[in-house]
Amino acid sequence: MLNGIEIGMTKRQERERAAWDAIHNRPYLLGSPAGFAVNRRPANFQELANAQNSGVDWEIAWNEFFREFFRYRSPAFFQVEPPGTFSPGNRALLAGVAEFLCEEFGLPVPVWVHYPVYTLPKLWDPASDYVSDAHLHQEERAARSHPTFLKHNVIFESRWLLSF
Repeated sequence: MLNGIEIGMTKRQERERAAWDAIHNRPYLLGSPAGFAVNRRPANFQELANAQNSGVDWEIAWNEFFREFFRYRSPAFFQVEPPGTFSPGNRALLAGVAEFLCEEFGLPVPVWVHYPVYTLPKLWDPASDYVSDAHLHQEERAARSHPTFLKHNVIFESRWLLSF
């Protein structure tokens, strides 16, 4: 390891590690966030669903959720399970998100992430919902996926959680 970077890391891995290090080194707020009803930033998965149901674009709600989490880094963000209004795939993805971020920031992992309902019966690639030929690169994306997400049978790279 040299200057916090492992020898043999790819440039992408170096950038990702540097981004995670920057988030870890950023000061964070104590207390609880105001929540979606007050400031339009979801502070748990139910509020993320509420944002989506109220017409907020998914990508905006998703990014605001992570910005708010990185501001507070509180386990309260994951006390509420993803509601049934999300698809089974998105519920498994959000379980992986909760588990990954809790492990990354030394927070207690909620018990619910281990419930069978949050592990899909077969491997799912969220990109397949948006890209018609996603299956052509599924193996490559699976190889880059973080093991925490693969445990839930979801192909997902942890770098997609980074918010700048």
